Amino acid sequence: MVDGAERALLTGGFLLFSSTVALLCLERKRQRVRAWRLRLTYKKLSKSSDLGASFGLDIGGTLAKIVYFERHESDNDKRKRRRSESLDVAAGEMNKFLREHQSFGSTGVQDVRLRIHSKTLNGIFHFVRFESSKTQDALEFIAANGINQSLRILPCTGGGAHKYGHVFNEMAGIELEKYDEIDCTILGLHQLLTTLSDEVYTFEVVDFNSLTASRVKTVQTDADENVYPYLLVSIGSGVSVLYVKGPGDYERVSGSSIGGGTYWGLCRLMTHCESYDEALDLCVHGSNQTVDTSVGNIYGGAYDKFNGPASTVASGFGKMISVSRES
Repeated sequence: MVDGAERALLTGGFLLFSSTVALLCLERKRQRVRAWRLRLTYKKLSKSSDLGASFGLDIGGTLAKIVYFERHESDNDKRKRRRSESLDVAAGEMNKFLREHQSFGSTGVQDVRLRIHSKTLNGIFHFVRFESSKTQDALEFIAANGINQSLRILPCTGGGAHKYGHVFNEMAGIELEKYDEIDCTILGLHQLLTTLSDEVYTFEVVDFNSLTASRVKTVQTDADENVYPYLLVSIGSGVSVLYVKGPGDYERVSGSSIGGGTYWGLCRLMTHCESYDEALDLCVHGSNQTVDTSVGNIYGGAYDKFNGPASTVASGFGKMISVSRES
């Protein structure tokens, strides 16, 4: 048996040990911050050398998305314009870095399938994403690899532009220039619809037993065709429905709090997934037919009056109503 004196001694020793570990961790963090600030002291970057204009950043409630434009120019084009040599060097290093890396830190991923080749702008758009909750980890990765040395001002949208603005400044010496995310979405979609003929697509129901099956069907668009007005459904952590009348002319007509954040939250509750990508990978092997009620479950087949296939989901998680607690 441990008497009161021994218990007090053990408790005191444990508290001392815990405090020492906490202080060491705090000191290590302070040293990292000092090292970053020392590095930023030598960061004398002019506007003409800033690569930030080639980037776009959106920090949402669930995911943060980065787009980088890799410009392709001939030697003749370079001679015609005024651009600092240091910016060309920085751009070259960034292009090389993105070609050699497809993952960054614990959750950062470059999705090469999303790359867009633009003949009009003569370059390539690269897309990277990471979990918003890992923003500080992402900045540590950026600073550790010296990426921030060529960045001064970074255009940014989303709530994270306000939430993490001071963190970007303190850890990487980057100033976030805040823009409205809906305005940028409308402008970006206008750019896609008017300059790229093969970037609009739809999904089709296909036979997955076929080796050549593809759910993606490209919708050819005419750059001269008037696409307005249209409804835009923006699905992020939540959902917004926008009525777009023209470039910069829109209004929000509806929305929902059930969106990507809801999906990821349910995945965290019901699975052991530690990242958003893990949850998406599980979808490939899973089947919603075991949990969702379909039109076929209700009508015994298709609902022909409204052209509703039997496979159409009528009620999400509908089959869970009749599942016993024991199963």
